Amino acid sequence: MINAAGANLISQSESIQLRAYFCPAGVPTIGRGHTKGITAQMVHDGYTITVAQEQALFAADMEEWERNVRGVLTRTPNENQLAAMVSLAFNIGIAAFASSSVLKAFNRGDDQAAYRSFGLWNKITDPVTKRKVVSNGLSIRRAKEAALYLTPVTGTPYDNPMPQAVEAPKPMTESTINRAGIIAG
Repeated sequence: MINAAGANLISQSESIQLRAYFCPAGVPTIGRGHTKGITAQMVHDGYTITVAQEQALFAADMEEWERNVRGVLTRTPNENQLAAMVSLAFNIGIAAFASSSVLKAFNRGDDQAAYRSFGLWNKITDPVTKRKVVSNGLSIRRAKEAALYLTPVTGTPYDNPMPQAVEAPKPMTESTINRAGIIAG
């Protein structure tokens, strides 16, 4: 599974919701960005999962997405590069990641170009107009991913400043859930 900095970045970006919901792009989702098998009907029915189920879904998702990302890499990433690219791929999909300028730059060994390319992935398709629009949330996420991508793996992944603090994930318990089904941070 990806390192703690990457898992925490995804957790902060996705939030943790135990009740099925529609993400800003209109995709039925639950947990930390889990979409596989989640339907619009489940959202409408108020489908919920437990903390343990959410943690299992997240762990399985991260294993799958790490495997998917590694499958398109032609060189070996450090743990922060891998975590940043998994976060991006998890959000945009493996097909989009496989054709992304981030991946192309990484594979040719141009880390600065890969770093700059994260910022190109800050748009969502508006569910009503079907047009691409800049998302402030995605712009923040891409800045965090890019910063993590360039963070050296010497000592701790927190050696370099990031746009926002990234802390190690906190263990979840039933008592950290509020009435809306969202894990309190």
